Amino acid sequence: MELGLSIQTPFGQSLDLSSSYDGIGVSDYQAISGQAAVRLPLN
Repeated sequence: MELGLSIQTPFGQSLDLSSSYDGIGVSDYQAISGQAAVRLPLN
């Protein structure tokens, strides 16, 4: 399962967040991960 969110301002800055979960239906395995990224224009 994956879930994500992306937000961008009119000035070009953006924030991206995502997470994932693996192991649905399996009793002996679980994996959780996440990522975050901030983007700022330099011009």
